[in-house]
Amino acid sequence: MPPSDLPSHFPTFAKIRKWLAEDGGVSRRLLWSACCAVVLILIVAAVFLTLAWRSRQDDTKRAQAYESLRLAQAAESNIAHLDAAYRAYLLTKQPLYFQRFVRHRTRVHQHLTTLLPMLTESAARDQVRTLNAHFREWLDQSALPEISALQSGRERVGRPQASATADDLRASASALVRSRAAVVEQAAVASDRQRALQTVGLVLLGGLGVTFLILTSRASYRIFRDHLRKAESALAQTHSIIATTLDGVLIVDDQGCIQSMNPSAEKMFGQPVEKMLGQNISLLIPQRLFFHDVASVGRATLTVMGQRQGYYPFPIEISLSELKVSGRRQFCAIIRDVTERKRGEETLKHIGLGVTAATGEEFVRSLLKQLSKALDHDRAFLVELGSEGDPRTMLTVAEKGELRASEPFDLQNTACAEVLAKGYRAHLAGVRVEFPEDPLLAEAEAEGFLGIPLADHRGVAIGVIGILDRQPLSDTGISESTLRIFAARAAAEVERKRSEEALAAEKERLAVTLRSIGDGCLTIDNEGRVLTLNPIAERLTGWSQDAAANKPLAEVLHLLDERTRRPCQHALQRIATSGTPDGITLPAVLVARDGTERLAESSSAPIRDRNGRKLGVVIVLRDVTERQKAEEERQKAEKLESLGVVAGGIAHDFNNILTTILGNISLALASNPEEQVATRLATARKAIGRAQELAGQLLTFAKGGSPVKQPTSIAQLIHDTVSYTLRDSRTRCHFQLPDSVWPVDADPGQLAQVINNLAINAEQAMPTGGSLHLTAENLELHTDSTSLGLRAGKWVRFSMQDEGAGIPEQYLKKIFDPYFTTKPKSSGLGLATAYSIVKNHSGVILAESRAGHGSVFTVCLPASEKKVQALTVKDAPVPVGNGRVLVLDDEEAICMLVTCALEPLGYEVTETQDALTAIGKYQEAMNSGRKYDLVISDLTIPGGMGGQEAIQRLRALDPSVRAIVSSGYANDPVMSRYEDFGFSGMIAKPYEIDALGRKVAEVLAQAAKPGVIFHDFERRSA
Repeated sequence: MPPSDLPSHFPTFAKIRKWLAEDGGVSRRLLWSACCAVVLILIVAAVFLTLAWRSRQDDTKRAQAYESLRLAQAAESNIAHLDAAYRAYLLTKQPLYFQRFVRHRTRVHQHLTTLLPMLTESAARDQVRTLNAHFREWLDQSALPEISALQSGRERVGRPQASATADDLRASASALVRSRAAVVEQAAVASDRQRALQTVGLVLLGGLGVTFLILTSRASYRIFRDHLRKAESALAQTHSIIATTLDGVLIVDDQGCIQSMNPSAEKMFGQPVEKMLGQNISLLIPQRLFFHDVASVGRATLTVMGQRQGYYPFPIEISLSELKVSGRRQFCAIIRDVTERKRGEETLKHIGLGVTAATGEEFVRSLLKQLSKALDHDRAFLVELGSEGDPRTMLTVAEKGELRASEPFDLQNTACAEVLAKGYRAHLAGVRVEFPEDPLLAEAEAEGFLGIPLADHRGVAIGVIGILDRQPLSDTGISESTLRIFAARAAAEVERKRSEEALAAEKERLAVTLRSIGDGCLTIDNEGRVLTLNPIAERLTGWSQDAAANKPLAEVLHLLDERTRRPCQHALQRIATSGTPDGITLPAVLVARDGTERLAESSSAPIRDRNGRKLGVVIVLRDVTERQKAEEERQKAEKLESLGVVAGGIAHDFNNILTTILGNISLALASNPEEQVATRLATARKAIGRAQELAGQLLTFAKGGSPVKQPTSIAQLIHDTVSYTLRDSRTRCHFQLPDSVWPVDADPGQLAQVINNLAINAEQAMPTGGSLHLTAENLELHTDSTSLGLRAGKWVRFSMQDEGAGIPEQYLKKIFDPYFTTKPKSSGLGLATAYSIVKNHSGVILAESRAGHGSVFTVCLPASEKKVQALTVKDAPVPVGNGRVLVLDDEEAICMLVTCALEPLGYEVTETQDALTAIGKYQEAMNSGRKYDLVISDLTIPGGMGGQEAIQRLRALDPSVRAIVSSGYANDPVMSRYEDFGFSGMIAKPYEIDALGRKVAEVLAQAAKPGVIFHDFERRSA
């Protein structure tokens, strides 16, 4: 079939070819441009997909490289921890380090097993295999045999040299980490390079696409500009013909069908001429029999209701006259829109209704309804800006006189925002084009907009009032004047409403403040009757707000003088009359409605208005019960601290004397004296033991280091101490000490002293015998306890309750004061010592007593998370040794005692009384090649360098020096943490020669510890 016959067989093809040939081939060019654009888009999409697929593959490889690096680093870290745990276990034999060793060994094996299949490079796989081989060789040939020998208690003989050491293992792990880090870095560099190439490619493709689109758009613009120029020329000719009248002109035939319409008629009715040609005039003037009646007359002028597009009626004045055209009967209708005239008449009526409406929220809504009716537009609206109480911007809309509920409104990018910024604004048409993001315009489908800002008396904008219409606006003169009248009245009402809301908010804030304040607040009137109570005042007085209302102040507020317990009635009367709290200067006892008593401070002030007239009185009550208790505890602690310096100095000198006496008695007893002399020496030895206990009590008050704490079973300690202390008394002990009681971190010796003092105190309270109940229990607090003075956490509480005569109330607050006692032969240090020890253990001790009902002492100590270690004591003879010992002590008698005690054991002793001499002798011994094996130093040297500074000097000369610190300050930080200060051991004064000999042998058996880090702990020197 020839090509010329195709159009006849394919009509669609013919239409397409005709379309392509129109307008000089413009359609062909447009179609070609569209095809090129589609092809370009497909190419860009293919490029994007290819790049995305390659990027995904690269991300997978990079993630795998990062994961291999992470596993290699984890293996290296675990190998380091494994080696540390292995060495620690060999040194300490602690099961904890063996468990760490096993755990890190398992982790290393897991990391290497996971890493090997992940690697693709043969070199990296060889590195992992080498590291795994070194790891297994080190375990099998070195670590595990050493551990096995240590656990079996035997020494390994002739240990073979391992082919892989711990250093080789760590070196292999580090090499693996470095190689994986290099791979990761290469992957990152390659990824950056690929991203750069992708970015350049995409930019080039994008630039090509944008250039192509610009060229095609320019060609299309030229084509449509030519067509637009032709249409504008024809439209201008038509306008010049029909622009002779401002009224609408319609030509209709004798049947009422429209033959022509001028633009004014189109604008008036909102109907295009093309649509109305041939249509009956009843579509525009739907009044029944209108055309029939006028046509029968031939000429008439009357006012009827026209109808715009969308069935919107409006008043018109129509003049109809008959004419003949080419022998045909036709009619010419000249139509004038009288909407503005009618609206003006209605506006005057609605203005009168609007400005005379009632005030309040209802007024604003009524005003908006009248505005909607007065201007006869589609919608009237009011936008109210937010205030301090409610920052939201609210919108209220009236549509054809019907109000909608107010709703929040966002002013950003809206016509109302322009009104607030520039004042009155009128957009006769196209307002949605200018403000496309305005939700109010979009929802109303508005074309016309009028808006006026609302301002308060200061000129500050508080809102916007305006109208909207779906049709373009024409004459806005009447609408503007009407809006200004309504705006003035609306602004005044909105401002008044805001003032009322601000006043209500202020009242609410005052009420909330009164309810939230931490002190109790009462208000009374001028007659002294209660008006209000806040919740704190309700809790303190026991009266509720409703129950206390209109009650006399003296009936609600019961205040007693703290010292005389007399009611403060006269002071309350002065408060009610003058508003000043004269007569209640100190904390008074506040008695609640249920009889509960609390200490409270009170203050009051008159309430006055602006003219200074007294309206009432406000009374503020502050509960100071807990503060009073805290102040008493602080004063008690200050008393103990003030005795600390004196007690520490006395105890230190006392211990030095006791050391000399006790050491010489020990030497005398060791010399096998006669029986009578031995008996007296033994008696003197017991007396020194009692003096040593007194020195220990004095040291409790001295400021220094913390007690030497260890996990201790409080139940076992109570049972053993009380059973021993009261073994020969007539007191019957009843123990309730369950095994489930948690251990505590405590110094067993000091804590036993607390228990011993409390037990003796209970025994003395029951001279004829009685029962002593001892209980212990666990206490877990989820919140801080104000009554016990404990913070949240786990505590152990034990109590001692006796059946004695009790403690008088006037003495109960003084029993923990130093030297306070009611017993003629007591020192007054027992309970004070207990208080100080418990305080140093971060605990609390409380006493409760009622006359004739005995006393209860309660001690609360923090629970320990550690387990109690079983201790065994073995008696062994003093070991004989050899070595050179340097003694530093300002007491010559103590130096002589040490010499007499150590020389019989085989030691060579050198005595010095000051630190500089000791340092000089130690340096001379080092230079001569016969350095001292041990230094025994006193901690405190009056008027000279002490033992702490001396050992630092010696450490600088000889990092491996071994030293024992000896002092009467048993609680000094250096004594409790001697290793932190460079010492190898500690012995507290006074001591016996056997204890000194064992301590010297123990320290000399230790290995030297060079490189000690010294800590600067703050402590008080005597």
